[in-house]
Amino acid sequence: MAPFTETIQQFGEQIQRIGEVMTVAVKEFEEADKRGAGFPGRLAATRRMAQRLDEPVVKLMDLSNRYTSQLHSVDSGTRAIIESMPASVEASPESRGQACEFFGSVRNVAESARGAMAPLKTMIDQLVPMERLSRDLRPRLRTLRRALTLMIEAQEVMEDWLRLIDDSPVRCE
Repeated sequence: MAPFTETIQQFGEQIQRIGEVMTVAVKEFEEADKRGAGFPGRLAATRRMAQRLDEPVVKLMDLSNRYTSQLHSVDSGTRAIIESMPASVEASPESRGQACEFFGSVRNVAESARGAMAPLKTMIDQLVPMERLSRDLRPRLRTLRRALTLMIEAQEVMEDWLRLIDDSPVRCE
C-alpha cells in the first residue's frame, strides 16, 4: 500500500503548486487592474499563468495514470485475499487477527484516499467555467480536469474493496 500513499502525497504536492500558480495569477490580475492595463494586462497574466501550469499539470496527469495503474495492478490480488479470508479464518481461527489487520490496512488506505479525493470534485466544478475564459488556459485546464477525474474514478476500485470487506463474514472488533 505504500506506493499508493506516496503517489497521493506527490499528487497533493502538485495540487499545491497549481494553487500557488493561481494565487500568483490573481495578484498579477490585480496589479494589471491597478495599472489600468485592462484586458491586455489580464490577457498577459493569463498567458503567464498558462505557461506556469504546464509542468504541474503534466506531472499531475502522470501521477493520475500511475495511481490508476498501481490500483489495477493489485486489484485482483487484493480482491482474492479479501474473498479468501472467511475460508482461512474458518480453517484456522487464530488467523482472524491477521485477517483483521489486513482489512484494517486496506480500510485505512482507502479512507485516506477517499479524504484526499473529496476536494477534487469541488476543484473539477471550478475548472469547467474557467476553461471558457481563455484559449491559452483551456488545454491545461482540460488536462487538469482529466487528471482529477481519473483519480476520482480510480477511487472506485478501493470503494469496491471496502464493500467486499463490509460484506465479509469475518468480523473484526
